[in-house]
Amino acid sequence: MERARSLRNEKALNSITPDRAGGIMYDTLAYINEQQLLGANPLLISKIYDSVADMAADPAPVSDLDGAALIPGQIVCIVTGDPDDPEDGLVYRYDGTEDDTSSWTAVGRIGSDPYMDGYLYMGKAVLSPTPTDPGTPTNKVFYVASVPGTYENFDNIVVNDDEVVYLKWDGSGWLKDVTGAAASSFVSNLAGKMLEMTPEVHRDQADRYIETTAGENLGKWRSGSGLSCRFYSVAGIGTIRIVANGTNQARYALLKSDLIVNNQLADFATGATINTLAAGTEVTITVPSDAVYLYVFNYSGSNVYLPSVVAAVFEGYKAYFDFLFAGATKYVSERQISNDGYYIEPTGNDAGKWKSSSGVKSKFYDISAVDTIAIKANGTNQARFALLTSTAVSVGSMASFATGTTITIRPAGTASNIVRPADAKYLYVFQGVNNTTAYEPEEIVFSTRNLYSAINNDFIKPLDARVSALEEKVAANKAALLAESDLVVPNLHIAVDDCISCFYDLVTEAPASIYDNAFFAQMKALHDTYGVKITLRCFLYYYGAGFDTFRLSDMPNTWAAEFVAAKSWLRFAFHGADDLTFNTIDVMPYYTEFVNAIYGMTGDYGCVDDVILTQSFTGSLANVKNLMAAQHAPVLAFVGGWEEGGRTSYYLDQAASNFLVRHGVEVDNENNVLFFRSYPFLDDHDLAYIQAEYNKYPVARKYVEVAFHLTPSHSSIPSGMYAKAEAVCGWFVNTKGYDSNFLSDILR
Repeated sequence: MERARSLRNEKALNSITPDRAGGIMYDTLAYINEQQLLGANPLLISKIYDSVADMAADPAPVSDLDGAALIPGQIVCIVTGDPDDPEDGLVYRYDGTEDDTSSWTAVGRIGSDPYMDGYLYMGKAVLSPTPTDPGTPTNKVFYVASVPGTYENFDNIVVNDDEVVYLKWDGSGWLKDVTGAAASSFVSNLAGKMLEMTPEVHRDQADRYIETTAGENLGKWRSGSGLSCRFYSVAGIGTIRIVANGTNQARYALLKSDLIVNNQLADFATGATINTLAAGTEVTITVPSDAVYLYVFNYSGSNVYLPSVVAAVFEGYKAYFDFLFAGATKYVSERQISNDGYYIEPTGNDAGKWKSSSGVKSKFYDISAVDTIAIKANGTNQARFALLTSTAVSVGSMASFATGTTITIRPAGTASNIVRPADAKYLYVFQGVNNTTAYEPEEIVFSTRNLYSAINNDFIKPLDARVSALEEKVAANKAALLAESDLVVPNLHIAVDDCISCFYDLVTEAPASIYDNAFFAQMKALHDTYGVKITLRCFLYYYGAGFDTFRLSDMPNTWAAEFVAAKSWLRFAFHGADDLTFNTIDVMPYYTEFVNAIYGMTGDYGCVDDVILTQSFTGSLANVKNLMAAQHAPVLAFVGGWEEGGRTSYYLDQAASNFLVRHGVEVDNENNVLFFRSYPFLDDHDLAYIQAEYNKYPVARKYVEVAFHLTPSHSSIPSGMYAKAEAVCGWFVNTKGYDSNFLSDILR
């Protein structure tokens, strides 16, 4: 564990020895136990085959290093000796079992120079500004040197002009081996093929492209039927290699975001612009630190313009490990949940049960996207932790332990390496008593997938876009879902919740125009003055307000023409029925009744706002999916809460609900569900509070929704509430320059 910690803190270039690199395996190999891990030495190529066919035919693979049988996860390399052979340098992961030894997975390619066999490449040896110091390696390693001079830390080996040499440690001293290759070409080839990985495809975009023709539109987003593009995620990647296919040129650019605004310049990264690459040629690019996406041009989805190769290039294992660990650690650190006042009893008859006590501190980590967890207790107190399927706390009941786990205690100064069970979603950590953190572990290290499946890019997929290096980049990724609408100006939306009395008043008052009713007149005045779009979130019925028998479906079509004429600024959304919530009961009969009622009184499904907020932000995943699949007015998105650490939104857990509050948007990619946050209700808050919320969460300003309630006892909005609504609209529209649109129109 000490080696893993030291390695992760290493800053000097090429300062990692094989012995220290082995420590990182403690964190990354998810399905090999600790003793296998230390014995396998998997950073080295375990076996060399002459061909893929020889590998596939091997009935009992054994390591060339120690003669031991290969275990799942070790890697082998194909070395044919012919650099033009497509099999030369291929790397395979062994996935075999005792019953089936023929399972292999291609995971990448390395340089095929024979000196890779049995030696670990440690990088380039440099003379300045800080000479490379390799220390005394414990395994066979080699460095590459091409700058003339005396390498004092390598037994004073002299590199002459135009030489490229291997500086090899054979176990007793440093040896010089001249390659005979030209310096520049050799080093370029070695750097380019040391370790390559195809970046994750972020998304494909139809009918949009960046103009490459010289003129006033160069570098601007354009629309065109059949002219499409693809975005690759490149945040945290230092170098990209692109090879244009043999038929068509490649067109590419490095971007800060995937925001698309027609006839506006693309959001180029520092020093970047739109580029073209001739057919059959290639280029290696240094990725600017603020680049999040690589844009490439496509055509009609036929891929005829896509490059034949788009690869992230890592020079040696250290660069790759840096990239691998940054993602997992950032992701988990982002999703911590405080659990103060509660703890899991570690011993005795109540071991494993939830207890409560004033001054106790504990917390959860969301570990749903990681595979391995290494925990080291501090030098004074034991570490207490557990793997859980849920953050639910029920005092006196057993915690929701993941399969095969229970509360774990590690003595002070000792460490554990844990493989996450498939059903483990959270790591519980006891921090201390009397409001202290004396029991906080000294170190918790998270890793994602084992090294070899990670090389094949599998580790990126579970992390979603939230593995960006900076929180602001994550928010940009999520907010980019609004890009297709060409939304440039931030958006304000007004909503009124619990609407039922206003419809009852229309029926009982029977005005000639809806605007002869006090409430609808207020809505029109708010729209006419500030241009805001307004959604009335409707109850189907409400008991105890003097009109218990009235239902929304009792509304006649008397005012249909006015409602349809107003649908550009006034629409109706489903909210609920009385005080029902929808975590357990089936929402669809209520939603169907609502849609039919609105259609009955307007004759137009377009009067339905299909971005909804259900009563108390409730809704199981099954209900959410059914709402999105409704026959009429299927729901496009859901509006969630604003309280970080407060009520959760729909089926989202606390961590995801907190993320929604901080960033303004959350995407459940697995289920294709989109959530937007709301701002605090005006009922209990004023403009100053709204402004403080605006300043508190600067990345959640793209889409602002402010709502208040029309309680069933009110036939109109009280004057004080209306004044607060006017103040909010005036500040956002007149002072901050916000536009106002229905989110459903933006999404379409």
